[in-house]
Amino acid sequence: MIEEFKRPISLVEAAMEGIRSSIIKGELALGQQLTESYLAELFGFSKTPIREALALLKSEGLVVSEVHKGFRVFKMDEKELSEFCELRFALESQALSSTFTKNRLNLVRKLKNIIKEMEECTKRRTFSFHNKCNYGDIKNYDLLDTKFHKLFFILSSNRYLLKHYESIIGIIETIRTHTHNDNYNIISSLNDHKKILNHIEEKSISKAKIALDNHINDWIHDRVKKSRITK
Repeated sequence: MIEEFKRPISLVEAAMEGIRSSIIKGELALGQQLTESYLAELFGFSKTPIREALALLKSEGLVVSEVHKGFRVFKMDEKELSEFCELRFALESQALSSTFTKNRLNLVRKLKNIIKEMEECTKRRTFSFHNKCNYGDIKNYDLLDTKFHKLFFILSSNRYLLKHYESIIGIIETIRTHTHNDNYNIISSLNDHKKILNHIEEKSISKAKIALDNHINDWIHDRVKKSRITK
């Protein structure tokens, strides 16, 4: 059997992944100025791949450029966040409708497995220095959260929908990271995902889309507005 050949990633791709990961994890702050010299030293690349990586990340919306100021990490005000979430819902609701029609049973089966993994995350507890109980393994839960929503697109078999969604996943994950605060309720998030699944199981696409809309709106009101993301 011939093994599949995997092309090694280029320096530009490696630089992109490093910068993208640092933004999503919150290691690079929202609105932070990004100089080629600083990033070259941080990631150990020359300025050329860093420059090309920044230009490509601009197309994903993770960085923005300003005349005479160079690049900086994106930052949104409340209006921009609201508009972004309108786009997110438009894409996800369309993908959900498509998958519901084409592949509902497979969607239910796979979403159930993701929900089970989410529940496992909520069972793990850690304590902060304030001695507050923080429910769940947040990092792994966030990965499952992305997996849950991206499944709508994968099972829709619509490569154009998937391509557009993948172009905004970085922003979604970054906002999620920056809005984890003392008010974040992982159980409430889990229940939102369960509601979406239950309506799909009950063959009610209209109710599933309403639950999805409520979940995305809660993402703004209960988390974003209480965070420093729009400050």
